[in-house]
Amino acid sequence: DRASMLARLGRLYKTRLNSPHAQKDDFDLASKAYSEAIQHKLSPPSDRLGAARSYAHFLSHIDHHNSSPTPGKLTLLETHEHIVRLIPQVTWLGNNVSQRYQELHELGTLSSRAAAYAVSVGEHARALEWLEAARSVVWSQVLQLRSPFTELQQVHPALADDLQSISLALQGSAAHGAGSIALSAGPNPSSFG
Repeated sequence: DRASMLARLGRLYKTRLNSPHAQKDDFDLASKAYSEAIQHKLSPPSDRLGAARSYAHFLSHIDHHNSSPTPGKLTLLETHEHIVRLIPQVTWLGNNVSQRYQELHELGTLSSRAAAYAVSVGEHARALEWLEAARSVVWSQVLQLRSPFTELQQVHPALADDLQSISLALQGSAAHGAGSIALSAGPNPSSFG
């Protein structure tokens, strides 16, 4: 799709910028490609978010080139604005629980970085707005991850307890590396009927 192609083009110009073959307009070409990728509304939000993350990283290391707004190129503050606006669009309920927890952690980090930058340039109200928006998305997702246990607990408490134990063991395993999980007393097969 177009956003991912434009982001790759931006990365190529960014890479060339640090090479002996650098051209004087490589920064502008990279910025223009990234900016177009981020703003391409017909592209998947995940591709646009990836482009925004790469561009924010790029600008945070070369911000002195981007001190004033230029037509067709996003500033670092505008890029962070796009990141925060894309976060609700990339949270997907189709991922498994582990993927969703990882995604929530990454999205929380992105919004925190955006807010930190906003504070650093004196945009305190915007930083607060971004943190509140991200908090809303994260809590919504966390509640959706938790609700199946609540519903199951109401219908079949013993099975819900078994499933909760397994879930906690899996979360513990994921947090401490890929180790084996010892489940001595698994769910009772007769409770499935």
